[in-house]
Amino acid sequence: MNPQAETARIRLWRDIALVALVPMTAFFLAFPEADIRFSRLFTDARGHFPYSGGIWHVMRMIVWDSILIAAAASLMMLVIALLRGWRGSGRQRQVRIWLFAFLSFALGPGLLVNGILKNYWGRARPQSVHEFGGTAEFTPPVLPADQCARNCSFVSGEAAGAVTVALVAWLVIAPRIAPRWRAPFALALAAFALWGGLMRVMAGRHFLSDILFAADLMIVLVLSLYLWLDVAHAQRQSPEK
Repeated sequence: MNPQAETARIRLWRDIALVALVPMTAFFLAFPEADIRFSRLFTDARGHFPYSGGIWHVMRMIVWDSILIAAAASLMMLVIALLRGWRGSGRQRQVRIWLFAFLSFALGPGLLVNGILKNYWGRARPQSVHEFGGTAEFTPPVLPADQCARNCSFVSGEAAGAVTVALVAWLVIAPRIAPRWRAPFALALAAFALWGGLMRVMAGRHFLSDILFAADLMIVLVLSLYLWLDVAHAQRQSPEK
């Protein structure tokens, strides 16, 4: 696919994700109990969440460590590209590619999710609300609340990180691998992103809406960065030797 067609395709997906925020917001305002009902699928007879310790915690840490490694790798590759110097358009394109990868993690899971939303939105986690034995009030995802002081439920950091890993890996790595391996690669990335969010619902640490909004916001942000830095053109041209 040529850069112009790739750019048009990415812009379409970005716009779809942006528009999807409207029906998602309307749905969870009209049916906030959908979050409670979905979370109850993962509780035991006492209303507790049994999927938070043991092997489940280990799997959670594997996902979390993978996100940190991917973010650190993007920074390392950006530094290497910068140290090689700016001379030559090929090297400038490599800087753009890795700047895109680094900014995706820094501005998405880093600033927007963990720096702003999780610290200032105030939504209590499932384990903390009355419906699951806690003391906090349940609130819809799209309305700021005062039920949590910091590191709150809206949105999920792991879900945002896992989706960012999947998107960046697909946009940066997929064009460099043989076409026959791209479908399995895409399925593996999709499974990683899905599990990164679902496991947090199973553990009682996030609601379904926390996952969906995290994923959608990261799609909008990452694809917007891709378009802004014109990564499609940089990917289709080899760096100078």
